[in-house]
Amino acid sequence: MLARLAAPIPLACPSGRDYTHLLARRGTVGCVMTPWTNFFTVTGEAAATLAGLMFVAVTFGSKIVTPEVEGPARGTFSPIIHHFIHAFAISCVALVPGDHTWLIGSATIGVAVVRLLTLPIVYRQLRKAEELRFHIERSDWTLQVIFPLAVYLFFCVSGVGYVIGSAWAVSGIALSVFGILVLGFFAAWHLLFWMAARL
Repeated sequence: MLARLAAPIPLACPSGRDYTHLLARRGTVGCVMTPWTNFFTVTGEAAATLAGLMFVAVTFGSKIVTPEVEGPARGTFSPIIHHFIHAFAISCVALVPGDHTWLIGSATIGVAVVRLLTLPIVYRQLRKAEELRFHIERSDWTLQVIFPLAVYLFFCVSGVGYVIGSAWAVSGIALSVFGILVLGFFAAWHLLFWMAARL
């Protein structure tokens, strides 16, 4: 049963053709995603698993979150879970069978724009944490603001490229999903060390 679920989705693709050159042709966009089926399946499963583990981590770390530190703690926890949900959502959309150019492109762009709009909130919460004498290092700014900004922008560029039919766009979306997943992983690892030091 599990092997059947993990099998590549059979999309109707012309045989003997180079998938990377089919993106610009109407009706064959879904073919370009076929070689990436296993990749997006793995990233989707990993994102869902890590998101679930974050709920467990928040439960065990609830004792160290007092009303005074709730804001900074939310600014630390929320972006990480959002990274995993972001990767999971795009992976799911990429696995939808058939030709869904606008669905994949608009989802990639839309979610990235929403994340870009929430980035100033993360910035303000980190600034507040510094004012409250929290131990905010340069790595916190890198993992919470700088790298996410770069990945969100690359998501937008890749989404636009997918809509207009650029052959590199699928690789760009895949690289962005992998980047946001790895970013969430390192941010979660950094957070676990912070929690361990306060327990």
